[in-house]
Amino acid sequence: MSFKGTFTRIESKRLAGCIVISFSLKCTNLMFGETVDIAIFPSNGGQPWYFRDLKFKAGETYVFNFDTVDWNWCQGDWAAIVGKNDKIIERWPLQLKEYKPGECPSCHGTHKCRACNGQGFIYPKGETWNYQRCHQCGGTGICQTCYVPRRGGGYGGGPSGLKPF
Repeated sequence: MSFKGTFTRIESKRLAGCIVISFSLKCTNLMFGETVDIAIFPSNGGQPWYFRDLKFKAGETYVFNFDTVDWNWCQGDWAAIVGKNDKIIERWPLQLKEYKPGECPSCHGTHKCRACNGQGFIYPKGETWNYQRCHQCGGTGICQTCYVPRRGGGYGGGPSGLKPF
């Protein structure tokens, strides 16, 4: 099996541009595809989500995030390729860098977005009546460099299990 998994931050279309974490799994075979079972495990020990018999063509990528499969990634969640009897073959944990107080290179510990100063919107070219949602923080006003989503005691991937700072 030849797979490469990567985590990235993206703007969610379903959440009106808020920043979410996305997992991409790419089949790195050059000639042939593979069929695998994928499981996503929440960090709070909840029920894993299974995606059975995913058919990858050579070089094809599947994306797992809130927009595609309703999964809100949080620190400590992990994705895995599982085999027979759900035995884990390969896994990719989400481990975001956590900054100590005052260490964040963007906000220096204030947890406010530097682009919009924590407002969630910006005024283009000095206009006072026309504003846009900040694309750096997705309109939340929270610094996305040091923000680490954490899962509470809720269910698997649902947004009810998220905790703020």
